[in-house]
Amino acid sequence: MSKEKVYPYVPNSAPDVKAAMLKEIGAKSVEDFYEDVPEHLRLGRRMDLPEPFLSEYALKRHVTACYRRTRPARSSSVFSAPAATTTTCPRSATR
Repeated sequence: MSKEKVYPYVPNSAPDVKAAMLKEIGAKSVEDFYEDVPEHLRLGRRMDLPEPFLSEYALKRHVTACYRRTRPARSSSVFSAPAATTTTCPRSATR
């Protein structure tokens, strides 16, 4: 059995916190949330992702570097239409 990693910048990654959250909502594991997803729609293997950052500082440096490589949305012609500048928020979301 592999030891679960705890990331200081993700509070609910601590095993005792995760267990308390699952208990509070009546779930045995995170997998319970996916039981309604049909098997043929599931990936069926672990995703090939890079190793996670072990510190908040390293994560912040990475995100900042990614941000610097992208153009701001306001410089894109996709967002220049007047309709894109006005948004509507459902009344229930503002209560």
